[in-house]
Amino acid sequence: MKHTILLASFFIIFSCKSDFKTTDYRQVYINHGSNPKFKEFEFIYFQKDSLNHYTLKSISDTLTHLKVQKHQSDDFLVFGNQAYRLQEGKGLQYKELGDYIFNFYYVEEPADDETGPLLFNSKYGLLGIYNVFGPNFIFLKTENLTLAETIEEDMFSFKYPKMSAD
Repeated sequence: MKHTILLASFFIIFSCKSDFKTTDYRQVYINHGSNPKFKEFEFIYFQKDSLNHYTLKSISDTLTHLKVQKHQSDDFLVFGNQAYRLQEGKGLQYKELGDYIFNFYYVEEPADDETGPLLFNSKYGLLGIYNVFGPNFIFLKTENLTLAETIEEDMFSFKYPKMSAD
């Protein structure tokens, strides 16, 4: 696990040349139990060398923003100060979102209150964040309550892989 964080930090530190940038918007379904709602977020994607950056900023709350980084050649995401590993196997596809296949990313040794899993596709960006004790986030291009609830159920059903003893 320490090697994962060091590797991710290495790529972030040495990524300094901006290669590509795009901006879009996402309708974000936020569910914290009693009053689920949609909020608009700005979605910013850019590349620096071989590192992809995905930033989501709330339009109505300038303090709310989320950042994910992914090196183009590895199977890890960095979200917050945590590295998330790609779950091997078949990803999920939603007809409403086109041909994108989304994969689960998880923390290898999660704490009881750990954020995750994340649902992600390199071209689409972050689709979902599942939180045990906090709000769940589903990032859609258009507001779609039925789809958001389906994605949330899929994230809730995620099973952590069995960890091998070292």
